[in-house]
Amino acid sequence: MICLELLAALKLGVLTFLGGFSMEKSFLYGKHIIIDEKTVLNDAALVYQDGIIIDIGPYQQLMEKHRPKTISGSSDSIIMPGLVNAHGHGRGLTDFQLGTLDDIIERWKFRSYPGLNLSLDTIWRSLLLIETGITSTMHNHNLSDPNNHLAEFNEVIDSYQKTGLKVAFAPTFHNQNLFVYEKGDDFKKTASAHVRSLVQNHEHKVSLFNLKSYLSAVDWLRKERSNEYTTILHGPLAPQWCTKESLMEINRHAKANSMRVHIHVLQTALQKEYGIRHLKKSLIEYLYSIDFLDERTTCGHSIWLNENDLNILASTKSSVTNHPSCNLRIQSGISPVKKMLDKEITVGIGMDDKTFDDRKDFFTEMRLAAKLHRLGSLHFLEGEITSKDVFKMGTHWGGKIIGFPDIGKLHKGCSADILEISYNQIAYPYQNPDTDPIDLLLYRGQSCIVQTVIIAGETILQNREFTKIDKNEIASKLVESLPNNYAELYRKEKEKWHALQQHISQHYKKHGWLTDNNVKQNPFYEVNSRR
Repeated sequence: MICLELLAALKLGVLTFLGGFSMEKSFLYGKHIIIDEKTVLNDAALVYQDGIIIDIGPYQQLMEKHRPKTISGSSDSIIMPGLVNAHGHGRGLTDFQLGTLDDIIERWKFRSYPGLNLSLDTIWRSLLLIETGITSTMHNHNLSDPNNHLAEFNEVIDSYQKTGLKVAFAPTFHNQNLFVYEKGDDFKKTASAHVRSLVQNHEHKVSLFNLKSYLSAVDWLRKERSNEYTTILHGPLAPQWCTKESLMEINRHAKANSMRVHIHVLQTALQKEYGIRHLKKSLIEYLYSIDFLDERTTCGHSIWLNENDLNILASTKSSVTNHPSCNLRIQSGISPVKKMLDKEITVGIGMDDKTFDDRKDFFTEMRLAAKLHRLGSLHFLEGEITSKDVFKMGTHWGGKIIGFPDIGKLHKGCSADILEISYNQIAYPYQNPDTDPIDLLLYRGQSCIVQTVIIAGETILQNREFTKIDKNEIASKLVESLPNNYAELYRKEKEKWHALQQHISQHYKKHGWLTDNNVKQNPFYEVNSRR
C-alpha cells in the first residue's frame, strides 16, 4: 500500500512533469498545533503545498528549513484539523425556522415546505457548517422530485462545490413500511378518504424511484461526480424501510464497487419493537444475518441496541454515527457510546440538522456528546468518555466513516483541511496555562472562535469572512426565494399531513405497540429510579 507521504510526493512530481504550476508553500504558525487526539505541539508550525500537508514540527526548526516569505497564524492561534459532520440530510434553514416543532421520527417525517430553493438552501447550510469549523460533511439526500432525480442530485453537489466544502453524498432509498411498521392493509382500510389519498400519492411517488433507478443513479454519480471534494455513498434508509432483497442487492453493488454504505439503524423504540415483532431479532442481528455489516458499513443513530448488537458491530468492524442533539430533540433516546468505545467500535458525530441550539454549532454538539455519555454515574469506576475520545469522533474517525480517510488529522501527506482558532477568545480572561488544548476546546469551544478555515489548501474563511461567497447575499436570496405568503401555504401543508400523523399514532396505540415491555428492559442508562 502506498503511504500518504509518498502519494503527496508523487502528486508534486506529476505536477512538475506535466508542466503544471505548483503553488507556493504556505507556512502556518500556532501557539498550539493539534495534530490528532494523541499529539499536540507547542510553539509549532505547519507547511502545506498543493492542498497537501508536507511538513509539521517546531516553529524555529521549520523556519530555518523552509525560510517562508510569509507566515500566517500567530501566538494566539490554535491550529487543528477540520471537523467532520458525519451525518446530515442537507437542511440549511432548520425545520424549526420553517415552522415545524420536534416530534418522533415516525410522525415527523411526513411534512413538506413550500417554495424552498434547494440550491440556495444547500449553499446556506454549507456556509454555516464552514463557519463552525466543518471542512467535510455527509449529506444523506431525501429525494423531492423522483422524475428528475439526477438533476436534483447534481444541483446539490454543485451547490457544495461552489462553497469549497467537501461532501459525502448518499441518495436515500426505501421501498416498504412507508407509513407504519406493519404488513397488510389494516392501516389503509381504517383511514379516512383524505388520508388514503395522501397514502396513495406518497406510495406512487416512492415507486417512481425504484431499486433499478436508484442503482443506476448511484452508478452515474460514482462515475461522474466523484473527485477529491465529493465521494458517493450508498444510502438505504433503514432495514425496516427496505426489503430484504433490495438491501442484499445494494450490498452486492457496494462490495463490487468498493463503496461505503450509510444506513439508519435502531433510531427509535418502535424500530426495536419492529425487529422483535416481525423479524424475531434485533435489526442489527437481522443485518448481520444477511451479511450486510462490515468495515464499509455505518449505522446511523444506533440507540436501541442490546449487548449482542454491540458485539456484532465490533466483530464486523462496522461503524456508528452519534447525533446527541437530534436524538434528544425527537425523543429517540441516548446511544450507548461509552460501551461502543469500550468495544473499539468507530464512532463519528453528526448534527443531523437538529442541533441543541438550532444553530449548527459543532463544538456544542461535541460538548453535548462528551457530557451526555457521562450519565452512567453508578459505573464511574469503568472510566468515562474523555475530550480526546470525542475529538477523534469529530475529526478523523468521522472522515473514515464518510469515505475521506486522509482528513481530520494534520499528518504529513494528508489533505490540508485546517482550522485556525483564537486561543485568547476561548480562554478569556484567564485559563490555567497547563490546560490541554483539546480539553479547552471541548469545555469552552464554540463556532465564533473559528477564525480561518482551509479546505484542500484553499482558504475558504479568513478572519471570519468568506473568500468565495457573500454570505449576506446568499441569506437575502434565500429569504427572497420563499413565497410572500409562506405562512399561509405552510399552514395548509401542515393541516394536510396532520390527519396522516394522527392516524399513524392511533394505529400504533390500537395494535399495542406502546404498551409492550420489550424495549424497556435492562437499559444502558439508569438516570434515576422510582423505587
